[in-house]
Amino acid sequence: MQIWVDEFLTTARQICPHFIALHLQEVGGKIYDKSSNQVKRFVELLCEGLEKQQFFIFRIYMDENINASEQFTALGNLYFCHRTLVRSCIWNFEINSWEPTQRAKKYFGNIETIPTKEKSKFPLEFFPDVSYFQ
Repeated sequence: MQIWVDEFLTTARQICPHFIALHLQEVGGKIYDKSSNQVKRFVELLCEGLEKQQFFIFRIYMDENINASEQFTALGNLYFCHRTLVRSCIWNFEINSWEPTQRAKKYFGNIETIPTKEKSKFPLEFFPDVSYFQ
């Protein structure tokens, strides 16, 4: 895992972005409960490394509610803003308005009620023969 984080951080250092958006699909694999600690460690290493590169504002959304098969997506979204971004905002889907992002926030577990995230899932009946969705 460390080699992935190191490569990501090296690339970020080389291209000097002001904003990074990272989408993780099937995060943790098909058996999330067995790999969730690795996922959390990956996110922590990434956050620590990017903070050293002065990405002080970030939002982490990790859908870990594995017991809710109707809602669980195994998706993760990570957004990082560099200190040089004077003003950054994120969309609040409940109030349909932008809100300022002034500090780091991490959301792990059940993220259904987080107003600054939007997610969708294909209905389970789309995949009747796939057991790992059940």
